[in-house]
Amino acid sequence: MLEYDTGSEHLPQLAGTLAGYSRLARAMADVDQPCPLLLFCFLGPRREQAARQALAAATEAAALRIATAALNPEHASPAGPVWLPLLPGWAGGPVALCVLDAALPDPWSIYRAEHARAREQAAQAHVPPPWPADPDDEYDSAGPAPTA
Repeated sequence: MLEYDTGSEHLPQLAGTLAGYSRLARAMADVDQPCPLLLFCFLGPRREQAARQALAAATEAAALRIATAALNPEHASPAGPVWLPLLPGWAGGPVALCVLDAALPDPWSIYRAEHARAREQAAQAHVPPPWPADPDDEYDSAGPAPTA
């Protein structure tokens, strides 16, 4: 997902958009889908730096995979190494778009794994018997009905 920032929103409004993205990420995790990448593209480096601080301060940021770039399409390609992951202590420089998926860990991976395990356990607990439960059927728990 891409948010192209033109500077028309105040930074608290921009950071406030993370709540909706966080709800989307949770809904996707509930159906076993990975957290999508959320890219913020800014017109200049000053706006990007200020926005990075505002985004990082939002509590929802930890539940998302965010990268930012100050991108002038006349001078750089969005596919190139222009994206900065929004991770605490990120020491690397900008990365290419094709590397972002590996650079930004999915914060919902443990949640998805736990829910998959819970679904599997629930499915195993409700395995129907290998015979019909209806006593009027020709089979019961003792096996096939005797024939005459």
